[in-house]
Amino acid sequence: MIKTNIRAFNKNKDMEGAVRCFNEGFEHILWPSIRHAKPSFHEYLVKFFYKMSTDCFVAEVDGEICGIIFGAAPLKIKGLINAILFYLLYIIPKGLVNGYGMNWLAYRHFFQLIYGYLPFFFLHPNRWPMCEVELFTSINKYRSRGLGRSLMDKFVDTVHARGYEGTSVCTDTALSYRFYEAYGFELEKSFVQRSYKYSIPDKSFTALIYYLKIHQ
Repeated sequence: MIKTNIRAFNKNKDMEGAVRCFNEGFEHILWPSIRHAKPSFHEYLVKFFYKMSTDCFVAEVDGEICGIIFGAAPLKIKGLINAILFYLLYIIPKGLVNGYGMNWLAYRHFFQLIYGYLPFFFLHPNRWPMCEVELFTSINKYRSRGLGRSLMDKFVDTVHARGYEGTSVCTDTALSYRFYEAYGFELEKSFVQRSYKYSIPDKSFTALIYYLKIHQ
């Protein structure tokens, strides 16, 4: 266990650190766009998750942002609409005209991600109000040292303090899904994950939706 400072995310000061966590944590699935697109692309993706979240936290070690968790407690219609509009009016149109400077591999990868992640929206168990972990990642050197649990504890405590029943999270078997099982999340739904055709070819993965019940 390392000494970690968990604090609220500041979008004006912490965006660069959040993008670094995003890129390093997801490099193995997003490398085509990390290596072959402008850095602004992933900054836009982080902003997309930020817009649908109500509570965002960073983990600092010696003043360095080493992990982030963005979540909705609960998910609000206004935030969801703002995030969808941002995606439809800024991220996708800029991608269509290749405003991110992608090469052909990154360009195909971009649209494969959209295709692969759409089922999460349609197959997510329906409950309202709904709390959700939207974005959760860290830089590699602090993994398995308690930083992720500290961040999750902070968000779960927030959900609990507001009296909500529990929280969901969407992930897949290309990511650190075992963390959620060890934490106490239970699997609610699974389906084929088709997002990584160009980043991890010749391997199959399963999309997973977990739920953590807080109030018994």
